[in-house]
Amino acid sequence: MAQLLRADPRLLSPLEHRAENRQMDLTVIRMRDNLIETRTRWVTSVRGVVKATGGRLASGETSSFPQQVGDLIPEPLRPAVAPVLEVIDGLNEAAYEYDCRLEHWAGTGYEESSRLTQIQGVGTLTALTFMLTVGDKERFSRTRDIGAYLGLRPRLGQSGDHEPERRITKAGDGLLRKTLVECAHYM
Repeated sequence: MAQLLRADPRLLSPLEHRAENRQMDLTVIRMRDNLIETRTRWVTSVRGVVKATGGRLASGETSSFPQQVGDLIPEPLRPAVAPVLEVIDGLNEAAYEYDCRLEHWAGTGYEESSRLTQIQGVGTLTALTFMLTVGDKERFSRTRDIGAYLGLRPRLGQSGDHEPERRITKAGDGLLRKTLVECAHYM
């Protein structure tokens, strides 16, 4: 106990920072995620406005939403909704540029991502997010440790002989956990 209070260096694990270039690459992925969330909010907003007036918009790809629904917007709503459709179109173009950049990275700077994309349901975005978040895989003594690093292990809550099953800790990176859950839903 006294060693803990002294903060004995032998009891501490070394902290590894990401390399600056990898941190910047991960920032690009985070900005893409923010852009996609913003686009989703705008699309949902347009659908809600049209639905409030009794209309319905067909479901489809978000990437072509403005083209699909442009003529389906009721005439009285068009002046209010047209600028939003232009914003959504701009967000679609920016998302496409981000996706092209990620594909380029997968082919040039992060070739090992191709091993991860061989798994059904794992795309370039998930592979790059995983690689950039985890960093050097050699720092984990067992592959099971990566799950705990990402917050994918159950919480502990033992009381005597009782060991209830608890939810995951969610202590790790939220973006990576979100992309992994999306992959799991695809499978």
